[in-house]
Amino acid sequence: MLTVLLVLSIAFGCAKKYSEEKYEELIQEAKIKGEWDKAIKYCRDLIEYYPSSPKAQDHKLALADYLFKAAEKTEDKKKAILYYSEAASVAAPADKLKVAQANYNIAKLLEPTDSLKAATYYREIDKEQYDKMAQLYIAEENYQDAINCYTKLIGFYPKDPSSYKWHFMMGFIYSEYLDEPDKAKEYFKNVYTKFPECELADDAKFLYEYAGEDVEEIIFRKAEENTTQ
Repeated sequence: MLTVLLVLSIAFGCAKKYSEEKYEELIQEAKIKGEWDKAIKYCRDLIEYYPSSPKAQDHKLALADYLFKAAEKTEDKKKAILYYSEAASVAAPADKLKVAQANYNIAKLLEPTDSLKAATYYREIDKEQYDKMAQLYIAEENYQDAINCYTKLIGFYPKDPSSYKWHFMMGFIYSEYLDEPDKAKEYFKNVYTKFPECELADDAKFLYEYAGEDVEEIIFRKAEENTTQ
């Protein structure tokens, strides 16, 4: 019995192989090489062995980022879902946007084969996070996911006071970034017909009339016409 305890003591005593700084160095090396599984392993160890570190929360958020990278890299859907699930767990509650993105990505992976389960993940994301995700995707030029977020907002919150903004942004994306004027017109029309009193109604009507055209050139031309009258 004493021998067993001694072996366990030695094993657990040797488990903490590196200092916190050394783990950070190993993680950085793995990141540079794009070895996300290694970065994840080292970061998990770092969190486990140094739970009281002043940087413990930073390590958790970093782990969530590495899990996202690994999920994006793998072609194994089940593995990607596990990565995103862990990312949501370690990011909560500090980074609500990261949690929302993880749930959103899980839902997208599930949707082709299990739409009901995917719907539960989509529903877990609140209005504020959908709005933030849409803006983030636009900044990343990921317009399809931005459209998907606005579509979810319109579908989940049809009577929300902000819904006219989501219709407007849908029209704007289709018009300015995807060159689909017919779809753009559909959403611009929704703004000025369904929400005629909102502050974007006149802009939506203008953009509806000139969807597919160079709006800046039209504005410049109209300004010139006004100055000559």
